Amino acid sequence: MQFIFNGMLTNIIFIFMHTEEDIVTKTERNGNWFVIFIYGKFVVKNLTRIRMAFEEAEMYSLNTAIDLSNVTHLDSSAISLLANFQKRMQEKGCGSTVFGAAQDILEIFSIVGLDKVLSINTDKEYYDKIIQKKKS
Repeated sequence: MQFIFNGMLTNIIFIFMHTEEDIVTKTERNGNWFVIFIYGKFVVKNLTRIRMAFEEAEMYSLNTAIDLSNVTHLDSSAISLLANFQKRMQEKGCGSTVFGAAQDILEIFSIVGLDKVLSINTDKEYYDKIIQKKKS
């Protein structure tokens, strides 16, 4: 980008760095499950990239495990996405389950009532069984 500063043409170079606000999503199909791993901040600025993983899950019409164990923060857009995703999956005859959410995130889910709409699972052994099926 160029601009004029004190009568001189100046170039500005933007350097994009990986920050903790970046989001990483990974998906895996595993037998009767589709697993979505989310890393980082599950917030509105990252919603487009996260939504792609949810759309991929919808294509398979499988039960979906959503791993939030590496999510550091979420906002109201994440809550809306999760609730709407669950509704669409139930309309297809399947659903979604959240695993690994930190205690503060679980409390937010409870405060807004998302725990009444979405299956929030804290059973590590059950989640490990889903992941182990992938490996066999």
